[in-house]
Amino acid sequence: MFEKIIGQDQVKRYLQNGVEQNQLHHALLFAGDRGVGKSFLAVQLAKVLMGEAKIDSGNHPDLHIIRPTGKGQMIAIDDIRKLCDEVYKPPFEAKQKVFIIEDADRMAAPSANALLKTLEEPTLDSTIIMLSSQPNALLPTILSRSLKLQFFPLSEDQIEAHLKESGFGAEVARMAAISSDGSIGEALKIVQNSDWDQKRSCLIQMLSAGSYLDYMKKAEALSKMIEKEEEQVSASDDLFNQIGMWFRDLKLLQEGGDIELLFFPELEKASSTDIDLELALSCIEEARGANRRYIKLVPCLEYIFLKLLS
Repeated sequence: MFEKIIGQDQVKRYLQNGVEQNQLHHALLFAGDRGVGKSFLAVQLAKVLMGEAKIDSGNHPDLHIIRPTGKGQMIAIDDIRKLCDEVYKPPFEAKQKVFIIEDADRMAAPSANALLKTLEEPTLDSTIIMLSSQPNALLPTILSRSLKLQFFPLSEDQIEAHLKESGFGAEVARMAAISSDGSIGEALKIVQNSDWDQKRSCLIQMLSAGSYLDYMKKAEALSKMIEKEEEQVSASDDLFNQIGMWFRDLKLLQEGGDIELLFFPELEKASSTDIDLELALSCIEEARGANRRYIKLVPCLEYIFLKLLS
C-alpha cells in the first residue's frame, strides 16, 4: 500500500491497518524533520483514501492542500475557514475528501482556533492531515484532538540504496547520504544540484589550503556559488555539515579507523594531524550560528580557519 515510502515502517503499519479496518483517525499529525517523507506519505494516503489516481495532476477537487503564504509565511485564517466549510460538503468525485495542512505549526492562534471545531466534530468522509517539523509549536488543543505519528530520520544505508536505485552513482549516493542528516529530501537536493561536485572540490581545496590567502580565495568562491542557490540557508547548512565531516574524517584517521568510512576519501593519504574533534565541531557550530544571524558566509569561514587551521 505504501511500498514507495522509504522507512517509517511503524507509521506505515498504523496507516495500513487503519485503512483496512476502517478505523483511521480523522485528524492526523505527521511530525518529524523536513525531508523524511511526511508530504509524500500524506499524498499517498490521500490516493488510498480517495481511490483516485488523478491526484498526480495536482488539481483534484477533493484533495485540498493548505500551505503558508505571504511575507510572514503563515497559514492564512481565510484558508482555514475555507477548509472548515469544505469539510461539511459532500465529495465531488472521490469516496472521501482529504485536507493536507503543510507546516501546520505556522498557524497563528486565530487560525488554529478556527480549525478546532472541525477537529471536534469530524465528518465520516473527511480526513485532515497536518504536517509539522515543530509539532510543539502547535496549540495544545490542536495536539489533543489529533493523532500524532512520529517520522524519524532515515538511515544512511536507506538513503544511499534509494539514490542508487534512482540511477545515481555509488560515490555520489554515499556522500549525499552521509551529508543528508537523515533527510531523503536533502539528499535529493544534493545529487540534483549541478554544482555539487564543483562546490565539493572547492571545499576540499579550501580546507587543504596551506595559507590564509589561498583559503580565503576558496572561501570567496564557495560564497559566490551558494549565493546562486534558491535556498541559501539550506546550502550554507550543508556546507557547515561537510566541514564537520572533514574534521570527523581527520579524527577517524588519527584513531586508525576504517578508511571505508571516510566521507572524504581524498583524505586517505593525509598526514596524521592532532584533532580535537569536540573543539572543531563547537567552532563550526559557532560559525553556523553566526551565519544564521545574517553574518556573511566568508567571515564565518574565516573564523573556522583562524580557530582551527592557522
